[in-house]
Amino acid sequence: MIDHRTDTALKWEGMEILIKNLGYVDAERFVALMNREPFDYTKWRQSNCPQTSFLSGFEGIKLSSSPVC
Repeated sequence: MIDHRTDTALKWEGMEILIKNLGYVDAERFVALMNREPFDYTKWRQSNCPQTSFLSGFEGIKLSSSPVC
């Protein structure tokens, strides 16, 4: 059985990760930047995260059809 997170739990976990890695100020800054202007994550990922460099570390692991940067 797959354990699905609620939207609220996912938001909390995401903020905790941002704060842990960026600190409080830059985590807040990141969220503000993402909300400030229209942003298409899929287009950004395709142009800024070449699949070959990302996937090279996961040889032999089955990934979903939608790569994540």
